[in-house]
Formats: sequence, C-alpha cells, structure tokens
Amino acid sequence: MLSADLRAEFGEELGRLYGKTSTYVHLSTHQIMERIAAVDSGRTIGYESAAKVEDLNALISRGFAASLVLILHSVSEYVAGDWLVDSDGDTIDSYFLRSRFVAGMDGYFDYKSERKDRIGAIQKARTERIRF
Repeated sequence: MLSADLRAEFGEELGRLYGKTSTYVHLSTHQIMERIAAVDSGRTIGYESAAKVEDLNALISRGFAASLVLILHSVSEYVAGDWLVDSDGDTIDSYFLRSRFVAGMDGYFDYKSERKDRIGAIQKARTERIRF
C-alpha cells in the first residue's frame, strides 16, 4: 500500500529507527559515562530537559507509525482501508497520519468512490498534515 518511492524510504526509516532505538537497549561506554556525568551534575531521571523529552517523543512517534505501517500490511487491505477511510470518504482523524508513510497508505485508498468528489481537498489536507 506504499508507493515504490515510499517503500524505499520506509526501508531506510526502519533501519534508522532500529539503529537509534538499539542505543536505548544496548548502552555504549560513552552513553554510560554521559549518564554518570549527568547524575553527578544533578540531572537525574525525570528531570530531563524539554528538548530531550521532545526528541524522545519524536522518536517514539516515528517508531509507532512504522509499527502501524507494518501491522496494516499484515492484514487484509480492507482492514487498513476501514481504519484509514471513514464511510463518507474522509480520512479518519489520527495522530499517526502525520507520518508520511501512514499518509502514503491513506493515499492508496484514493480510488474509493466515496472520495472522488472531494479528492483534491483530501489530498491537500493529507499533505498539510505530514510532520514526520
């Protein structure tokens, strides 16, 4: 349900996410030393900077969106279509439609007859919604 260009980008995104999230599971010596230094300077868990929290939230959003793409590709297309497209043809409002990959999957369903009359507005809204 992803176009050929998005399929290639999605594969790269999965690789980047795997690499980035692996650093949370398998700490390097450098990361351990950074954490020790942070604690020594009074920065303990729960007192991260706003920028650190935003970075982590962005990573989690990308990870959940990628997981959603994989899950929706593991079920019948109509299941994905029912989850992304409302009965009147509108795109169902979801945080994850900010992902270019989930939005790309939504675009796969532009053939639906319920969308024909408003396809331009639907495509414009989809493009404007993308954040990651």
